[in-house]
Amino acid sequence: MVAASVGLPDRGDGACIHLDKENKCSIYEDRPLICRVDELFEEIDHGMTKEEWYDANKKSCNSLIDKLNLDKKYKLE
Repeated sequence: MVAASVGLPDRGDGACIHLDKENKCSIYEDRPLICRVDELFEEIDHGMTKEEWYDANKKSCNSLIDKLNLDKKYKLE
């Protein structure tokens, strides 16, 4: 996901500035709602099961990584 597109600070390569060297969130406990997939699922009317929600989020993130030619290490499995 391009960090700036969801209001997060971009470190210059499309990734959130809060990712550390191991690609883990350094503000995990205080991350914004857009990064809280479970809580966001509860907040919006989406017409999906939680499994479908996870899959849609993963596909969307991975698609943006491909489209923007970002480092593949950010892809979700």
